[in-house]
Amino acid sequence: MITNKKKILKYFLLILLLIPLAVSADAVGEDMCSREEMQRVMTFAGYIIMVVKLFIPLIIIGQGTFIFYNGVKSGKEDEVQKCAQTLGKRILTGIIIMLLPTILDIALSTVNEWTNYESEYEMCTECLFHPNNC
Repeated sequence: MITNKKKILKYFLLILLLIPLAVSADAVGEDMCSREEMQRVMTFAGYIIMVVKLFIPLIIIGQGTFIFYNGVKSGKEDEVQKCAQTLGKRILTGIIIMLLPTILDIALSTVNEWTNYESEYEMCTECLFHPNNC
């Protein structure tokens, strides 16, 4: 029963994330990032990234801490070691999830600086990674 709920939740989140990407075909092409509807889509996706960046690592670390607490409460040394490894992996996963958008933003801005021409996607990346500034 729990696996069905997890599958439904995964599909719901996938659909929720893909809905803003369903842009009309005339919005894609030249100067697509300067169009208002594309900026709104990128801003919405940017807010989703912001929420994921903040809350998902906290949830992952919280679950790992709860598992570690249950391992310590059991009193078995092998269980505590397994739970400590699980907690370490979850903390590392949370940090990676939190830093991934920042790393992508830095990489795209570096690529933009290497080019000799004004790139069209600069406004899209600004709306995607800094939705408050768009």
